[in-house]
Amino acid sequence: MKRVNILLVDDDVNVLESLQFGVAYSSLGIEKIYVAENAADAKKILKNVPIHIMVTDIEMPNESGIELLKWTKTQNLDVVTIFCTCYADFNYAKKAVELQCFDYYLKPISFDDFEKIISRAVEKVRQESRKKTYYQYGVYWLDDVKNRKAHFWEHIMFPLAIPDEELLNALIEDNRLEYDTEQLFDIFLLHTYEEEERFQNLTSTMSEFIIKNVVTEIFSDMCNMETIVKYGEDTYVIVTRNLKENAEMVLKKLIMQCDIHLNCRMRVFYDLECPLPAVKECFERLIHIWNENISNDVQIFWARTYQREENTYSFGAIGEWEIYLNTGAVNKILDEIDHYFSEKKRHHGLTAYELKAMQVNLIQMVNTVLMKNNIEAHELFVNTEYETYRKMSLKNYDNYMEFCKYLLQKAYSYIAYVRENTSIVEVVKKYIEEHYNEEISRNELAGIVYLNADYLARLFKKEEGISITDYVIRMRIKKASELLQYSEISINEIAMKVGYDNFSYFSRLCKKVLGCSPKDYRKKAKEKLNE
Repeated sequence: MKRVNILLVDDDVNVLESLQFGVAYSSLGIEKIYVAENAADAKKILKNVPIHIMVTDIEMPNESGIELLKWTKTQNLDVVTIFCTCYADFNYAKKAVELQCFDYYLKPISFDDFEKIISRAVEKVRQESRKKTYYQYGVYWLDDVKNRKAHFWEHIMFPLAIPDEELLNALIEDNRLEYDTEQLFDIFLLHTYEEEERFQNLTSTMSEFIIKNVVTEIFSDMCNMETIVKYGEDTYVIVTRNLKENAEMVLKKLIMQCDIHLNCRMRVFYDLECPLPAVKECFERLIHIWNENISNDVQIFWARTYQREENTYSFGAIGEWEIYLNTGAVNKILDEIDHYFSEKKRHHGLTAYELKAMQVNLIQMVNTVLMKNNIEAHELFVNTEYETYRKMSLKNYDNYMEFCKYLLQKAYSYIAYVRENTSIVEVVKKYIEEHYNEEISRNELAGIVYLNADYLARLFKKEEGISITDYVIRMRIKKASELLQYSEISINEIAMKVGYDNFSYFSRLCKKVLGCSPKDYRKKAKEKLNE
């Protein structure tokens, strides 16, 4: 399917702007973002634009989000809808389920949680698109038990709200499953990492297909396999029944098979015999344990026996690291970080808290050093590459060290680059030459080379002997003089071509730089050519 369009509906302009600009939608597969401050405007957009996902506030003047969703149903619009509200009202949740709302969350929501919801919604849109395609060829059957189970478990575990018994029974009935709220289920969270080249070269669809088949084959021999669904980029959720004392053996076999046949490593977090009404809470506990444990040394975690380690982060060598970074001793910093955490792992293992605390200190140290070198850190590290490293860094220790290495090496490489004043000035001059006919500000030029604007101005004047503003003027007048001399374009057009829409101002600058008016310069140039 092609990329997805999303509609954001909220009567609070601040919330709307926050949702519109606070999320990297393009990285989630969203092509276009539409916004509406009320249901009436939303309807106009829905009538005229193909909208695949709608995020709407529930409480809005004149017409609520629930009424808006009802309207989309009457119009036969196939829209994946996500409700948001400030109130934890069960009646809203119940109504949302009745209207087949995809998800429901309470304000304020973190952007990380919101991105997860949108990512799942995009996948839902694509699944439905594939289903329609398959249905045309008779390949997909809506009554397939496997798909109905997957649908049921996704609605139990992935929404933010914990479903009550009434909601569970409604979902069981809607999906025509032989479940009841007294049944016990085993929940497993599988996280794959350190994939070798053979596994990395597979498409995400192929790797998902292989992992699901391996999991199904191993689990089905020992218990009732209910479902396996993908949760995030490299994580899967498995639901089984009656595994009991065989859990450890099955998981060891699964980890070994993944290592041998897929060349990837796996960590598993699990809980056994969870009552259906408590499955969501069990799943959230597994997520919590996963987030707390970064070390790859332990591969199997059972929630019932898990004991949280005390957070004991204490590190005092940060001050010396400023000296190391300034002198390019990046590996010395990395060695000290690795040594500190190796000792931690040896004594009690690593927690996300400890890594996060060190990460905060490291980033602050880098920012301080960059600032002392007149480099704008927020400009240097505002990019997709940095965000990818940062987000992955707390998933496991290897990713964390990769982030530290990336951060430090990029910081020092730019410190070294800035110290070569000539190269910085040449970059700025080249940019001016390519964009001389556009509006160019000091801040814009500073952003290109990630420097403080005042520092860049001083550096430029020191190297070139004139200010940036005067350099831009000279570049423009130089280009204008060439056009005056070798073209028949009118003087007004030439002024516009080199970036001046005020002819009088352009004429004054010509007199200042060339010593005469544009008209006189052209006349003298023509006479000289005819001699």
